[in-house]
Amino acid sequence: MDGPVKFGLIGYGAWGQCHARAIAETNGTELVAICVKSDSSRDKAKADFSGIAVYADYRELVAEKTSTRLISFCPRFFITKWH
Repeated sequence: MDGPVKFGLIGYGAWGQCHARAIAETNGTELVAICVKSDSSRDKAKADFSGIAVYADYRELVAEKTSTRLISFCPRFFITKWH
């Protein structure tokens, strides 16, 4: 694969924020999108990582196909509530 490994995160709580920073600071990786349901968490993600896509629905993130890897940091019952 050429270029950085591109990550999309689902969830931006404590663990999601920690991993977002780690991805952003690691050579060979790029954080390209964050998906989070709450308005306040989406606002925080936009403020913390300007220039990346921030979604309210994980299906939008998957449909964009900008990520080569997806990581979920939210409880499974949140994902099932999106359906």
